[in-house]
Amino acid sequence: MNKIVVTSGYMGSGSSAATGLVSEIESFTAPNDSFEYVFLHCPNGVFDLEDKLLLNNNSNRSDEAIRSFYDTMRCLFHTSSKDYWVAGYKHNVSADFMKYVDTFLEEIGMIHTKGVWYYQQRPTRYMLAQIWINRIIRKCTMGKLAMVTPLRYRGMKLAFPEAGEFYQAARNFINCVLDDLGYSQNNLIMDQFMLPHNLYRISNYFPENTVIIVVDRDPRDVFISNKYFWKKEPIPYPLDVKKFCEVYKRVRQNEIVCGDDRIIRIHFEDLIYKYDEICNMLYWRLGISEDKHIEKKAKFNPEISINNTQLYQMKDSFQEEANYIEHHLGRYCYDFPYVFGNSERKVF
Repeated sequence: MNKIVVTSGYMGSGSSAATGLVSEIESFTAPNDSFEYVFLHCPNGVFDLEDKLLLNNNSNRSDEAIRSFYDTMRCLFHTSSKDYWVAGYKHNVSADFMKYVDTFLEEIGMIHTKGVWYYQQRPTRYMLAQIWINRIIRKCTMGKLAMVTPLRYRGMKLAFPEAGEFYQAARNFINCVLDDLGYSQNNLIMDQFMLPHNLYRISNYFPENTVIIVVDRDPRDVFISNKYFWKKEPIPYPLDVKKFCEVYKRVRQNEIVCGDDRIIRIHFEDLIYKYDEICNMLYWRLGISEDKHIEKKAKFNPEISINNTQLYQMKDSFQEEANYIEHHLGRYCYDFPYVFGNSERKVF
């Protein structure tokens, strides 16, 4: 049976490097290269739907959950990836993606009702105008003419699935997507299909032939990159070093660490400074021999990517912030085997 390889990481940690490395191996393919598949863990994605329908569900919560989920999937499907980089599912994932969404909702037992609840009555400006017009009409007609109460939408969508029912439907949904991406012909590499903070859910969604590669990175380089090199598209970490350390520590401590043996945890720096060792480990974990690595260093070249390490060594002006991070986030910092401080290198 072919494998599903999910590459994942913390913001700015370099999961695409793992995607590139594994995609150099024969019969391992990354559809759309490093395109990030977010429909499981994005806001109002499958995982949010799980939490809303399996924890403290009620009619109003169910209706909101299903509508929010459906609208999000429709946005990912119809919106071009040029306009919204995580979208473009109609072309990047499957032309039948929304059909799979509809089937998924049917399999968890979604029904339509004619009921009305307060979530439908949350006022918009248009609805408030309607309400005032209705009051004027009632007053002018002495209450003889009453208008229909304005609502955001008519009817409700309800679902109260059991846990097993939900997870089976979700697995069917995922399998349909994977098949359309070519899973029957190749081992698939799915960048960001799950995040480190979602990995405790793995047994409910993915089969035993799944491998998760979680890529960590030295927070000193994450901070320096974000503040000084990624100015056009920074990741959402504070640019003040003290606030960065506070937020980064909370982000990492908030993770529910999963001990599933399908999860491989490596450092971005390991891919460079321990390249042969990491490659051999991956061959073993993926069940292949080294001769299957037919495009070695074609998509991930450690001699090039080393330029993205030890960035805090590039300038003396970086040292104060780097030292502060090392003092407060030392457990997450990488123990480099030697100093690489070339100030003329090209950072990407």
